Amino acid sequence: MKLSSATFLALFAALSTAESCSYKSDDYGTLKGTCMKPSTCNTLGGYLKKDLCSGGSDNVCCIQKSCKAPKSITGFCTTIKNCDSIGFAKRVKNKCPGGDDVQCCYYDL
Repeated sequence: MKLSSATFLALFAALSTAESCSYKSDDYGTLKGTCMKPSTCNTLGGYLKKDLCSGGSDNVCCIQKSCKAPKSITGFCTTIKNCDSIGFAKRVKNKCPGGDDVQCCYYDL
């Protein structure tokens, strides 16, 4: 998934003025996120937590968190569906907060 410079700048500008949110995880403490459209969060490789932002179902808390994959590779926490859509990415369980559908997605090229 490649982002053009214009797309990246537009996303950055939108995020800098967006509503903040937080999610309390028993294992990982309080995680900070940003309220945004679900599709934008998916593009950024985050994962969604519903009912933490104003604005209804089209405005969700997007959590972006890094994780440690095998061989000390740094990955990112996202849903299985998002990780699998990348094509050549791999994933590992029990490295990320969230439900069973949130895993550590990484590249081992």
